[in-house]
Amino acid sequence: MVINDTQAMLLGLLRDAPTACTGGELLAAARDQYGPFWYAPRSQVYRELPAMHGTGLVKGDGVRTGRWSITSAGRRALVKWLDEAPKLLGPRDPVALRIALGNNAAWLRYQVEAFHIDALRDAGVAKQKAVKAKRDDLLLALQFAIAYHRAALAWVRKWR
Repeated sequence: MVINDTQAMLLGLLRDAPTACTGGELLAAARDQYGPFWYAPRSQVYRELPAMHGTGLVKGDGVRTGRWSITSAGRRALVKWLDEAPKLLGPRDPVALRIALGNNAAWLRYQVEAFHIDALRDAGVAKQKAVKAKRDDLLLALQFAIAYHRAALAWVRKWR
């Protein structure tokens, strides 16, 4: 079974959870652990969970109790996804596109700088938690996020 990136993220969170989780708990965990480098919209999470239930990747009574857990099929699908080479994407940044098309407004620079300052702070907090939890896999991804946000800040600050 082929799963998408959001489904893989949800399966990974469920795999690592000590008990069944609600959609809200999964969103909070995703923001806490993966927020510095991965964004999962609330609507997508709540759309994916019933779809994953329908294909046997998760079990639970999402409608009645809102709690979900991973199935053995979900574990197999996650392992398969992890073993596949990802489709590597180049940058696709709406700010860079706006600048290229002529928007060089000060409000945009301020907004972008504030976003990356906050994101860098959040990545630092997540990094401390990953170190404390001895999650080297998550730490490596957070190092990427920190480098990305630092590079974006350096770019914004040259833009002034």
